[in-house]
Amino acid sequence: MKSITGLLLFFSVTIYGQIINIPDPAFKAKLVSAVPENGIAKNFSGNYITIDANHDGEIQQAEANQVYKLYVVNSTIASLEGIQYFNTLEWLECYNNAITTLDLTSMDSLEWVDCSNNLLTYVHMPTTIAYLNCAFNQLATIDVSNSHWITDLVCSFNPQLQSIFVKNGSYCNITLVEDFNLQYICADPEEFYAINTRLDYAGITGCEVNSYCSFTPGGGYDTITGSVSFDADNNGCDAADPLQANVRLNITDFTTSFATATGFDGHYAFYAPPGTYAVTPSVEHPEFFTVSPATVTIPFIYPNVTSTQDFCVTANGVHNDVETVIAPITPAIPGFSAKYLITYKNKGNQVMSLTDGINFNFDSTHVGFLSANIEPSLQNAGSLNWSYENLMPLESRSILVTMHINAPTDPNPVNLNDVLHFSSTISPQNIDENADDNAFALNQTVVGSFDPNDITCLEGENVSPTEIGKYLHYLVNFENTGTYAAQNIVVKDTIDTAKFDVSSLQVLNASHNVDARLTGNVLELIFQDIQLDPAAHGHVVFKIRSKDNLVTGDSVSQQAGIYFDYNFPVITNMATTVFSTLSAGDTMKDNSLTIFPNPTADVVHIKSNGNIGTIELFDAQGRILLQRDITGTEASLNVSQYTSGVYYVKVKTSTGVKTQQLLKK
Repeated sequence: MKSITGLLLFFSVTIYGQIINIPDPAFKAKLVSAVPENGIAKNFSGNYITIDANHDGEIQQAEANQVYKLYVVNSTIASLEGIQYFNTLEWLECYNNAITTLDLTSMDSLEWVDCSNNLLTYVHMPTTIAYLNCAFNQLATIDVSNSHWITDLVCSFNPQLQSIFVKNGSYCNITLVEDFNLQYICADPEEFYAINTRLDYAGITGCEVNSYCSFTPGGGYDTITGSVSFDADNNGCDAADPLQANVRLNITDFTTSFATATGFDGHYAFYAPPGTYAVTPSVEHPEFFTVSPATVTIPFIYPNVTSTQDFCVTANGVHNDVETVIAPITPAIPGFSAKYLITYKNKGNQVMSLTDGINFNFDSTHVGFLSANIEPSLQNAGSLNWSYENLMPLESRSILVTMHINAPTDPNPVNLNDVLHFSSTISPQNIDENADDNAFALNQTVVGSFDPNDITCLEGENVSPTEIGKYLHYLVNFENTGTYAAQNIVVKDTIDTAKFDVSSLQVLNASHNVDARLTGNVLELIFQDIQLDPAAHGHVVFKIRSKDNLVTGDSVSQQAGIYFDYNFPVITNMATTVFSTLSAGDTMKDNSLTIFPNPTADVVHIKSNGNIGTIELFDAQGRILLQRDITGTEASLNVSQYTSGVYYVKVKTSTGVKTQQLLKK
């Protein structure tokens, strides 16, 4: 008899396969009790079935494989351990139980789950899920970002719920009721409006909705990547040629315009759904360069494809053009130190070097030099110089200078609302084709307190109407005011296309590696994995042209939202600049001035639309050589007695001031 029983058991195990371990007695009892009459399980034909077909009180793998839909509800089940062996299960209802965790990631046939009215603190769904009802639980986070087919998510009445991650490349209808602790939803941009509407309808406030939980599109996407290098030896780009940072690349899908830029390492990446894209490198002076290929068209038929496209930039003729700008990285507070960033860039197509070629001027009676990250090559009262060597075309470099601001009790006091004047100049080794940006003036108002997250127009709150259509420079400073390191930071700026030319936007400098993205008129400056410590600072400097159809009295403004991880954005001040004629005491740039001939061997002539007040001549080190008071709109200077080299002429008129480089033959 024992032999017969053993033999029957052997055949039973052989036929039905391995017994599934189901530790929870309530769950096991529910499965074993399944018969057509109680409607617990259905097969693929839609018929209710008995799961324990051999009636041995166990569930074998072969028996589990017959289950297509499973209804294990109202049964005090605490764990669904063992459910993962139901490999063909597509529909699961397990509501009104006592389940605390639910991991169904391995069940790649599962499409529909109702696990509402449990004690769940954790759920993890497979990529195949299309419907999930997890209402009436204790969930703090719901993450279906890997579930690319989900269309409905019901997560109401989760009082502990703080974050939802539904950025997955598909539209998902989210039901939110009584989730008043909700703070963050990460979704695809196409879902923002619907989600915010649901939040408003549910009376849920204080919840931020964005896509910054990741920096690639949700779902499947394609990638265009590559590098931009300058052919320094004019023999074709190879590994020996330098890669260039902050080079803009314009991208279009022939419906929407995008742009990105190379990072610190000279590489770029652009992520998009399948489609056809045209990629075109963009430099400020395209006539100076030949780019190969000039434009490339890349078709993507399927997702998850990467196309690598490098670009080689070579010189077209001989063109010299350098620029400089000063950015105040910290505010000027009486009695404290302040930091200033001098950025200089080679916009021409020749490698540039010059001894003492960068000059920084300041009022040494009120401001004192403390240090610089690069040792000055020359140092005089109120003047610092640095040499630059082998500045490649398209390359930017920076010098960080720390200054001490006098206190109100010093012999030459600095008080609140005083204006400190700084200027920088860069001298090219040969004649510069655009001398206007060889000099930059910064007028900084002294403050007593400040917001560490702000945006500043470096040209100031008022500029001459002659600056309409020209570049304005913007500095965004940000600081982690939290208590933990910020992993990711995004600076978002929606640009007014009626007043700015978005095609001219360029990033000049950033404190950390930045992924610059432009979609239409929305600029996103992404500092991924920045790990910015509490109280630590960062910044980014960019420039953009105003529209040339603006008129006197018009104003332009920039405002940014700064996103620290999953928190609500910090909204900066509104940096507004007015194109206006000068009021008394203002000092603005006068571009009506003409200084010619340049270069010259002896006499240089100066003309202005306004009355000329004073003319000053400086050498390349910033030392004043000559000062003259003038009456009238024209004047001349004889410079024949000076040696050949680079000089600067500073002219003050009734309408402003202009400093221009002068080359003496």
